[in-house]
Amino acid sequence: MKTIVRLLILFLFSSGLLGAAAAPAEAQQASTDLNETCPAVVYRALDQLSESCTSVGRNQVCYGHNDVHATFRDISARPNFDAPADTVEVTALESMVTAPLDTKLGKWGLALMNVQANVPESLPGQGVVFLLMGNTTVIDRVGQPQTVDESIQLPLETNHSANLRMFPTNNATIVGSVPNRAVVVATGLSHDGQWLRVQHDGGYAWMTRMVIDPNTDLSTLPAFDPTYYSTMQAFYFTSGLGAPACEQALDGVLIQGPNNVMVDIQANGAYIRIGSTILLRLVTPDTMQLITVSGTAYVDGLAVPAGSSALAPYDPVAGVVTGPFYGQHTITCATDAHIRIVESLPAALLHYAPTLPACVVNAPAPPPAANAPYFGYVPNAPTTNTAAPVIAPAAGSPGGQPGVQPGVPSNPPGNGGGNPRSGCPGCNGNGNCNGHGNCGGNGNGRDDDDD
Repeated sequence: MKTIVRLLILFLFSSGLLGAAAAPAEAQQASTDLNETCPAVVYRALDQLSESCTSVGRNQVCYGHNDVHATFRDISARPNFDAPADTVEVTALESMVTAPLDTKLGKWGLALMNVQANVPESLPGQGVVFLLMGNTTVIDRVGQPQTVDESIQLPLETNHSANLRMFPTNNATIVGSVPNRAVVVATGLSHDGQWLRVQHDGGYAWMTRMVIDPNTDLSTLPAFDPTYYSTMQAFYFTSGLGAPACEQALDGVLIQGPNNVMVDIQANGAYIRIGSTILLRLVTPDTMQLITVSGTAYVDGLAVPAGSSALAPYDPVAGVVTGPFYGQHTITCATDAHIRIVESLPAALLHYAPTLPACVVNAPAPPPAANAPYFGYVPNAPTTNTAAPVIAPAAGSPGGQPGVQPGVPSNPPGNGGGNPRSGCPGCNGNGNCNGHGNCGGNGNGRDDDDD
């Protein structure tokens, strides 16, 4: 029922029905007919954002520029959040909408959030920066955050190489790997005790327990819910569709993690890991776009580098992504012109100034959506992902096509010519990988995956 209510809020916000009603009367009366040019409104709004939000702290949200409207969990104790520089705690926030460009009234809504997400406590004050721009609505999916103990750290040595995954399942996105005899620092266990939550790239990843000594005492490690999120780390969002009114007036959500820290978010149900700056927006009513501005983003087994884009099918009624990301391609100069404004964002509000790489004049048209199941974390779900893993060593000798469904026993015989699992290259057409880097010879394309 709560989800239905939130989706109703999302619909009302995106249609403008609730936003207009929520605007304070004094703010509506204060609006003046400025009739500015589009670039003038945008750059004045960015100046106002810089002046208003430089002191925003971790787990706070700041009203950057008119108009921003918010709803709060406790309607009986609504905080002041009606004018630029107003700041409230993220945990009090339920939803927020920023206004589209209006040159007549001089409006282009901006709001800045600093969300802890899974940024380690060892980085005091730092969080994930969210910048809502223009016609954009965000609704929290988390509610009040859980309390977790991050203080326990247990060094462990591996006895085999292993993949590191976004979630504790064999079909989760691979975000790295560790070699044999590597020392990892574990901070928790999955609830079934089969996966270790380990430190990785300034953040965390999941590693199978099978690659450490089975006699190791892990009793001090707390059990972690792999879907744990802090407030606003998982959210629904909508944005204005297509090209903006002018090149500078972008609609969407810019998200940036701290330098050298991998951050996990969930946007409209899609699990995304970023070590970078990304932009999320809707380009059609049923298509969500991810653009990597700098660094690399990982989603559905894809590594999306800076200057590239990927698309996902989106259900505007349910407010969620309904399939895997597809159509990864270098952004064209036409798209680049619409997002180049991110390089003009106030540097003092970000961890680092984003810089877009060079665009291409004519990028290939994105291919159609792949016929593959949605790739995200679903507890106890069968391993059915067909997306290529992030880490893909060279294939083995040609005994069939490269295995596109590692871990699925139903692969036809001889269809695993070089299993692309990390630590499992060169399966000579058999594709039978035991997860430790050893290949069998039954030719059935099976991956006895424990990594």
